[in-house]
Amino acid sequence: PMSIPNVSYENNFEDTIKSKNDFILQGFTISKPDNFSNYALHTRHPYPTAIFSGKTLDLTAMLRKPITIRSKEAYLDFDEIVLVEPGESGTVYGDYEFWDYCIIEGSLDRKEWFPFENKGYKTELNEDWLSVFYSQTSTDINGKQSSSAEGSENSYKHHKISLLGNKYLRKGNDVYIRFRL
Repeated sequence: PMSIPNVSYENNFEDTIKSKNDFILQGFTISKPDNFSNYALHTRHPYPTAIFSGKTLDLTAMLRKPITIRSKEAYLDFDEIVLVEPGESGTVYGDYEFWDYCIIEGSLDRKEWFPFENKGYKTELNEDWLSVFYSQTSTDINGKQSSSAEGSENSYKHHKISLLGNKYLRKGNDVYIRFRL
């Protein structure tokens, strides 16, 4: 059964008990690492990857209750830091060698998910993130790069996406929202 939807949602994560009750977390935590003064959603640094080549590992933070998409001002505003392996030069979202990425998705039933604005993104979205990522990199036996660099508060960048940026989720829909790495 579907939860009664929220008409809006706001969270600064300082009330960690409320925040943990608001989200279903797989691979994310609500924490305050040493180099941060506030709580936020975090993955491990570096984030885990699939053990077997060609397999995927999804880390998700999903709002437990759906949000009703408004007809006006249907946006998701948040600050984030993305330190995700850069793709091969010239690749775009959807290409195999785009590698790891972040995406914000919505669902009417928590089974079928649709990306808002139809694109995944990664460290290349911001030059500051790219500099931090490359400040402490290593390469595994499969040639995959990882970074042990950790973000800090001065790495936060504002992100605003339209909740009406795809053809599947429309105004008036009660939509579950998830962040996926």
